[in-house]
Order: sequence, then C-alpha cells, then structure tokens
Amino acid sequence: MQPSSPTHRQTISAILIDAGAVTSEQVDLAIERHRETGCRIGEALVQLGFVSEEDIGWALARQLGIPFVDVRLEMLDVEFVRSFPDGALRRLQAVPLFRAEGRVTAAIADPTDHEAIAELERLCDEPASCVAATPAAIGRALDAMLGHAHSAHARHAEAKGPLGIGVLWERSGESFLTFQISEALRLGAQEIHFACANSWLYVRHRSGTKLATVSLEPAAVMDVLLTRFEALGMKPLGQGDEHRTFAAACRTPELDQQIRVSVLAGADGVTATVRLLGAVSAAPRLESLGLEALDVAQLRAAVLEPSGLVLVCGPAGSGGSTTLAALLAEQSKDERRWAVFAREGWRTPAASGTVDVVAGALASRWPRIAAAHDLDGAIVDGGLEGERVADVLDGAAQGRWMFARTDWEDTFEMLAWLAQQPAGRSALARRLRAVIQQRLVAVPAANAAAGTPAPPRAAVFEVLFPGDALRDALRSGAGAAELRAIAASEGFHDMHDTLEAGVKSGKFDPRDAAKAVA
Repeated sequence: MQPSSPTHRQTISAILIDAGAVTSEQVDLAIERHRETGCRIGEALVQLGFVSEEDIGWALARQLGIPFVDVRLEMLDVEFVRSFPDGALRRLQAVPLFRAEGRVTAAIADPTDHEAIAELERLCDEPASCVAATPAAIGRALDAMLGHAHSAHARHAEAKGPLGIGVLWERSGESFLTFQISEALRLGAQEIHFACANSWLYVRHRSGTKLATVSLEPAAVMDVLLTRFEALGMKPLGQGDEHRTFAAACRTPELDQQIRVSVLAGADGVTATVRLLGAVSAAPRLESLGLEALDVAQLRAAVLEPSGLVLVCGPAGSGGSTTLAALLAEQSKDERRWAVFAREGWRTPAASGTVDVVAGALASRWPRIAAAHDLDGAIVDGGLEGERVADVLDGAAQGRWMFARTDWEDTFEMLAWLAQQPAGRSALARRLRAVIQQRLVAVPAANAAAGTPAPPRAAVFEVLFPGDALRDALRSGAGAAELRAIAASEGFHDMHDTLEAGVKSGKFDPRDAAKAVA
C-alpha cells in the first residue's frame, strides 16, 4: 500500500487537534520551535512533551491513509529481516514484515521518504508496500534481532595509550573518556578531537592554535565513545541526524569537568570534538577573567543597581558563559530571585540561593517565564544570535536585571541596529549598563613558567560603559560611526589597542591576535 496523493491532505497538527491530542496553543509553540531549529513540527511536539512518538506515527498514518503498526519482535520473521543488510535497515529506519504475492511489506518511520522506499525496493528486488511505525519501535526491533547499533561492533579493545601502556576500555566508555579528559587537562589542552582513519581512532589535543596527535586507538573504540556520549544525554545518531551537540559534566579523579561535545557523521565516518569548559565547582570572579582593574570596579558598581542590561558579546567559544557566571556571582542571590536560561546547559551549577537553571527547549521561552515567576534577574546564555539579540528589548526584561550573551562582534553596529527596533531607543538608552566584547587569543609558549603547561589562550576584553552623551545619541538613533566617536570622547578604548600592545610586549601570538579582530 503506497502513501496516498498529497492533494488536499489534512496536516498532522490538524489531525492531532481534531483528535484532542494537542491544543492550538501547543501547536503554535511547536511551530515556533520548528522555525528556530528547523525540525519538523511533529518532532517539535514530541520534544516539547505535548505528544508521544506513537501519536505522531498514528497521525502520519491517518494523513497518508496507511496502517500504523506497533512493531514487536513476535510479529517478525527474524530470518527474513536478517536477509537484509543491517546498516541499510538502520539507515532507512525500516523493518521488512513479510513477503506475499511478489511484494514486500515493510514498516518505515517516514513513509513520505520516496527515496528510502525506492532503495528498499532495490534491496529486495520487488515492489514494496509501507506501513507506518515509530523510529523507537523500529530501533528496538532491529536491536533485538541484530544487536545494538554500537554494541554489535564495540568490544573490549586493548591498545597502547598516550603513556605507552596497555589500556583496556570497557563497553560503557566511561574509563576511556575520563582518561582522555584527565590527560588533556594535565597537558594544558582545551579541546580533544577524535577521528577515525585507516582502521585507527586518532586522538588529538588542541592547545592554542596547535593540533597534535597524542594517541592511536582501534577504530572500534569510537563506538565505545559514542556509547558513553549517549549515556551522558546525546540522542543516538540516525538517518537525517548527522550532527549532535550537547553539554554534560564528567567526573574525573581530580574534579567534575564540564564539557561541550559536537559529534558529526560524515562520508568518511564519525568525528567528535570535546571542548573542556572548566570545573563544575569553579565559581569564576570578575577579577579572575583578565579584565582591567578599573573595568572590574565599574562593573561591580553597575550591577549593584536595581535593574539593567549587560550584553556579553563575541564568537562562540570566546568565554562568554564564564563571564556571565562571574557577573551572576556578584549578585546577592539570597535577596533576589534569578534564573539561568541556557540553550545547551550551564557551566556553573545553580547550587546556592534562589538561582534556577532552565536548559533546552524551555530556554527560548525566557520572557514568559521571567514574567510569570516575577524574577529579579535573568541570565540568557544562547538563543540571541544575530538579529535575535533584539529579544533583550522585550517588555519582560523591563524592571529586572538581564545578563545576556550574543554573537555580535562589533559593539557599535549592534547598538545602532538595536536602536532602530520599535521602542528600542528609549529602552536601550535607559537600561544599558555595559557591553563586554571578548575574545580568547593564543599565548606564546615561551611565556609559560618552566615545567608547567603553557596557558594556551588568554582573554582579551573591550568594555563599554555608556555615558550621558552616548545615551542621548542612542535616543536619537545615531549610527555606528557616531556612537563610536562619542564613546571614544568618553574614554572608551577598543580591543585593537589592547591586542596591539599585547603583541608588542610578547603577550599574544601575532597571527591569532590578528584573527581575533579580523
């Protein structure tokens, strides 16, 4: 049975509303998430917890006019399924059910994927009819018959580790990842890269601008590593899921280490990058960031006010989350109610006072939550990239503190753009307390103390404290060049001057310094 013609099909969301499974308001939230992430609306409804995978599968089957089945092991011909390539079935997210009258009937997660159906027909050299099933049910059935996608290949792998000793990694991957993180910390690296080539897993460390190979492992260890990532919260890679990112905390013998992981499935296999963000228990302070003493004093004075806005700017990986954590540490959390809204997690746990952490999908709804919970302050770490920085002017931000991170790299272009937004001029001129631009720049190894790892990168800051003249210019809608000139007359110094002086003194690597402001 082939999917019905798309003409005059009722949408899945309409089917679910008619069935009473969701409300129109919930669908609107799913549409908002779809626009933000690019995922399908049905997937968004599942991610938001409004419906189950089974609900979406049932609605999809009803939309297409085909049956919906719950794939169970007892209903399958195991030998028939095993006659198909394991990797192909997992990639197509399909399970062949039976063959009859010259046609194969298969359960498939996406019956609208005509290319997948055509490939299935090529595999069995017969026409195929499809019924709908959930990806989870198909995955469970394939695991039961063919073994887990990872454990079928992962095994106890013995290899020479970075120290030249025999290492035995267990299936969970916990000891392997813990060891790699501990070694990276010991050697002063800030990133670990894993990539397979020529039947080996290459483990590399990044320190500053340098990337060095530190060990080789059997390629099967990548499956062990992926198993550990899944245990830490990563959704398994699957068809159409070539990239995953997540944040997690890993316990090492020395400390609880916060990491951010990126996993990419490409044509040549899976690669992974683990960024070491710092100790979970660390409580960063403004004076530890590398700010000038005068800037630290002015920031401390500014955040003592009842409300306001501080924007932390710079590219991803420049240390903005650490700066937000340091700003939060200056607040009296026993007297004020704060919440942290983080797209991928937060590197400093909310362990004291009244600070809450809201991560994941709910983070994008920070204005509604801030107003509903009557918060005194909000940390918004992620989700304000590009033009979305205008959300800091939302009415929910009025009358409370906001520390927010964005990826704008030119302070005055950003301010000029914000001042052009509806009602942006007066709100920005009234609420803005500071804009912190920051970069991480490589430090020459010669600057390190003897016998200790070189500090790979150092933070460089550019801090703007708006004066009366700059606030007046914002109210009048001045352009970026005029705002820059006014700021300079009020004593502002840009990052170029700091980097130029640092390069001349040998503090910064010249090439990396040039890249930071390119």
